[in-house]
This record gives sequence, C-alpha cells and structure tokens, in this order.
Amino acid sequence: LNNQVIFRVVPQAQVTGYDGVFSTSGTGSTIMARNDVYSIVPSLTKMWGGHTLKFGAEIRRNTHNYYQQNSPSGNFTFNNQLTAANPFSPGSTGNGFASFLLGSGTGGGVTQNNLVAAQLIYRAYYAGDQWQITPRLTLNYGIRFEQMGPWSERYDRLVVLLPTAKNDLSGPTGLNLVGKLGLVNSPDSPSRNNVALGNLFSPRIGISFPISASSSLYFNFGRFAQNPLYNSIYQNTAIGTIQDDSLGNGDHVCQYGDAKPGTGECAPIVYSDTYTISFLGNPNLLIERATQYEIGYAAELGRLYALTVAVFSKDQEGLSGIQRGGVDSAGNRVFDVGSTYGSGLLDYSVILNQDFQTVRGFEIQLRRRISNYWGFNINYSFSQATTNAPPPDLAFQAEVEQGDPTSRQEIRSEIDQPHSFNAAVNFRVGLSL
Repeated sequence: LNNQVIFRVVPQAQVTGYDGVFSTSGTGSTIMARNDVYSIVPSLTKMWGGHTLKFGAEIRRNTHNYYQQNSPSGNFTFNNQLTAANPFSPGSTGNGFASFLLGSGTGGGVTQNNLVAAQLIYRAYYAGDQWQITPRLTLNYGIRFEQMGPWSERYDRLVVLLPTAKNDLSGPTGLNLVGKLGLVNSPDSPSRNNVALGNLFSPRIGISFPISASSSLYFNFGRFAQNPLYNSIYQNTAIGTIQDDSLGNGDHVCQYGDAKPGTGECAPIVYSDTYTISFLGNPNLLIERATQYEIGYAAELGRLYALTVAVFSKDQEGLSGIQRGGVDSAGNRVFDVGSTYGSGLLDYSVILNQDFQTVRGFEIQLRRRISNYWGFNINYSFSQATTNAPPPDLAFQAEVEQGDPTSRQEIRSEIDQPHSFNAAVNFRVGLSL
C-alpha cells in the first residue's frame, strides 16, 4: 500500500476513547497548489505621417494545479473488541489503546483524491492608431479582439451542462426530465473545453485636446472582459470526489448513498447534511464584461512637476451571482428543476451571470520627474462601488442561511474602498568608473 498513495506519511490512527491523544484531522495533511502564467507579448510600432500605428498580440497560458487530502496515507481504526474478554460481546472489557499496541485493528482505508491539472489559454490581438489630426487635437482609437479560452483539464475530468439532453433519471422515475451534466471529450460533448471559445471585440477610443502649450483635456472609453472565477465554475459540482464506503469511512465528501447512479463518484451537492453552505457552480458561465469612461485634465507645472485630475465610471455586467431554483409557493416549477443536477430535490441555488456593479470616482496625481537624483509620485483616489448583491458565497449565506430578503436596490459593494492614497519617492544613483 505504501507505493499506492501519492504522499507517504504516517497513517492516521483512530483509537476509541483516545480522541485527545491521536489527531482526528489526519497526520501529514497536504494541500498542494501551483499556479503559473506563461505569456508572449509581441508588438510592432509604425510611424506614418501624422499616425502612430501599433499592432500586437498577447498569448497567455494559465495553469492551475491543486491537490488536497487530509489523510494522504489513509487511516486505521482500533477499538476494544480484539482485546476484550469476549470479542463477539466485548461490553466494557478490553481497551482500544491495547489493541493499537498489539497492532490489532478493526478496519481502515485510504481515499485517493484526484490531482487537478487544468489550464486556460488566453489569446488577444490588437491594433491601434494615435492620429495627430491638428496640432491641437489628437485622436487615439483601436480595437482588441480577445479569445477568453475556457478551462481544460489534462485528463478531461470536466463536466458541461447540457440543458436540453434527456436526463438519466427519466427512465427510473417515468418522468420526462431534461438536462444533465456530461463529460467533455465524450459523445455527450466532443470538445475538451467545458464551454465554447469566447470571441470578444473590445473597442478603445481616446481623444486629447490641448488647451495650452502645457495642458490638455482628454477622454477615454473602453470595453473590457474577464473570466469568471474558477471556483464559481466548479463549486460543489463534486467533480472527481469519491463517496465514503458503506461503513462511512473516508473523507466524508459525500455519503455512501449520495453517489451518481451506477458510479462511486459524488453527485453535485444540491442538499447536504455535512455542509452548511452549498450552492452549485455553473460550467456554462459566460465572460464578464465591463465598460469604462474617463475624462481628465493633464498639465505640466513648471519644468519638473506634472498634475493629472480625472473622473471615471466603470459599469460591470454579467457578474457571477446566485439564483434560487425549485418550486414556488403554488407548487409551480421555476427557473429550473433539481433533476438537472442528478437529484430529485427541487430546491437549490446555482451561480449565474446575473449580477452587476458600478464604480465611480475621481483621481488626483502629482508627479515630480527625477532631477538632482530624486523624484516622487503621489496619487489619491476616491471612489464608490455599488452592486445589486454581494459575492455568491456571502449572498447565499445571507439569503438562504440567515433568511435576509433579496436586495432590490444597489448596495455598497464588498470591494468598496472609498479612499486610496499612494506615495513613492524615487532616487537615481549614478556611478562613474
């Protein structure tokens, strides 16, 4: 067995009556996480008359490697049975620690969790132009084409939501149920990715209008995109987790009767006696978008100093939020049915692209260019961030566990940080040889 486990440590001993002596959380508890980002960013600049043309690309490979196991080398159980006067009817005779010293265990086991090895390929291509239309008017414009590559996993242990497919429970229940989770790179979903490749166009526009020889007004507009959190995609989908055995031994990911039909893999956690927070991730989450505007004033103050004042607004949409599914008070099905996720329970919460956030504020920056070996940069910003709901885990805790009503108006965002002040002093030291 020593060669069958991923991490070899001292096995966990569970001795009846000696919980305070032996660890109950497992010896050698292991969490391994490694996230790497590899990028290639080529660019080309061409001066042509009053135009400054820029072309380029950005290609990133994001990797996510993770493993967690509380008892990497398994556990052995010892009770008073084998040191009792009568092992078939031990009563109060015998001692669990004596059984441990004799090496007379009553059971044990080892749970092997999967090593997660996922990657995301991001591709972006852009083209832009700075056009000096007149000595007093400059126009910046461009386009960015992004492919927010979805996640893939080395061994294709990902699922994809198939909302129109016939559910496996249709036969046993005699009901016309649709929707199920299918594996990638399988007849259900031939692609190795869990969602389709996203093609996004992100325009950028900027205008600068000089108002004096040393100052100008400017305006910037842009559309941006970001991937949903990895956790929001796979939260409680139970991908790669194994059920306890029939005696209840294991890491208690799910109980013996809570596996997907015909497998030893845990079903998604629609309802759980083990976890108090349980809502489902969504493998089909879409890309989150943001639109940003900025108007500012920039000026040089004398020979050494520069001042910039700007106001900005950023609107984010399609953010991850939770929605309660199941049946309404009249017994009508709403949103979706629990059977989509392999359970007959019609009460659950799932993450969707439904939340939004607004950030507005202003920024003041004062800079001193390096002269006489020193310079500085001082920046202060004030902003207010409001949203329709907190992040999914906090929203679920507030609405489902604590019974708070769903917010019907924008509230202060969890990321709201009204005041931000940064200052840096730069020194330049020259050496003569």
